[in-house]
Amino acid sequence: WMDKRADVTFVPTEEVKQDYIKKGFDERKVIVSGFPIRSDIEKRKKPKTIENEINILMVNPSVNLDKNISYVREISRLSSYFNKLSDSNKKKININVICGRDERMYEGLLKEQKKSTFSEDVKIHSFVNNMNEFLENAHILITKAGPNMILEGERSGTSVVITGHIQGQENNNYQYVEKNKFGFRCEDPSKIYEKLKVFIENEEVNKCLKNVLNSDCSNGDKIIAKYIDEVTFKDGGK
Repeated sequence: WMDKRADVTFVPTEEVKQDYIKKGFDERKVIVSGFPIRSDIEKRKKPKTIENEINILMVNPSVNLDKNISYVREISRLSSYFNKLSDSNKKKININVICGRDERMYEGLLKEQKKSTFSEDVKIHSFVNNMNEFLENAHILITKAGPNMILEGERSGTSVVITGHIQGQENNNYQYVEKNKFGFRCEDPSKIYEKLKVFIENEEVNKCLKNVLNSDCSNGDKIIAKYIDEVTFKDGGK
């Protein structure tokens, strides 16, 4: 949030800091910290590999329920396609959809699943406590452009596909993914199946799984906590 009344503003990169300064912020009040990332998500050192199975993790792909249903339906078509290929190219597609605390999305997807709208490889989850495990096993993360989810995907060594954003707040976050070459943007459900099919068949996903290890996802927890500690206790805690 750009609010010049703040005593200090933490930003994820130097590039963002310069943008704030251009908009009239006091340079001394803008601190490059990185972004806080869950402590149970460890930075990968070796790229994930794909053999006979591809694990797709979908986390709130859109803020729109109908678009979410369309995304899951279209992406689940990959199962049938890759299952019909020759043995050397055949792949099992596993799709986990995590709705978090969005009960409307969870109930809506379960309703569609009962209609057999999705393939049997789709598993629908509500809130989970082991997101780190889902990310650890995922090859492709499909999500809207929330900074937390993008950076958690990055830190876990996962390729990222941006499928939505909150208007006015997350519009340009997809650029970070594309700039660091570990994924792409597709905010049209009717195009996601073809894009992912090409992404997998042309082994672009493998390139992204390597590139994501080179991107800079510094964890801002310590920097932010240190600053708060110094400000809070510099006068004996008063």
